[in-house]
Amino acid sequence: VLALIAWGMVGHAGQSLIFFSALRHISASLTVVLLYTCPAFVAILMWVFRRRRLAIGSLLAIGLAMAGTWLAAGPLDGDVDPMGVGLGLLAGLWYAVFLIVLDRLTPGVPGILSGSLVIGGAALTTGLAAAILGGFEPPQTAAGWAALLGMVLTATAKPQVAPPVDGCATIRGAVSGARQQPEVVTSRHRTDPSSTFV
Repeated sequence: VLALIAWGMVGHAGQSLIFFSALRHISASLTVVLLYTCPAFVAILMWVFRRRRLAIGSLLAIGLAMAGTWLAAGPLDGDVDPMGVGLGLLAGLWYAVFLIVLDRLTPGVPGILSGSLVIGGAALTTGLAAAILGGFEPPQTAAGWAALLGMVLTATAKPQVAPPVDGCATIRGAVSGARQQPEVVTSRHRTDPSSTFV
């Protein structure tokens, strides 16, 4: 239990910090594209640390994903901030490491419990940071509180209790190519950078 809370405090909160730092430099759409290089990073990390060969299809998928990322982030008009692109890619790499470590911490732990502990840990970190550094201003109107509640319910609570949508197929495919037996890294955990709200 404590390991999951701690990993939420470091892993999830750290990834969210990197993600939101990238948003200061580049658009939200580009930041999300860069974040979701995560499946490619998962496959590469599994190959590097597990010494398992990637299937040709996985290598092709990684190549296409990186080419698509370059097309999205490439300096076609010269207006892309390299710092933002670097932070966006780092967020994808950090998220990959986060998922791999989380997968090791949760054998036999129900998804709703592991997700709640991780998100709780991340909320502790961001809450403490906001209290120490300032910057968090609670909503001042009922509409503001309704919007905050809507974000919490749709980005945090709903993914924990709703049946999973097979949106993690790319990560499943990347991990399947790096392991002999297919395994889903994210279906049990269903945490996402957007699910850290304080």
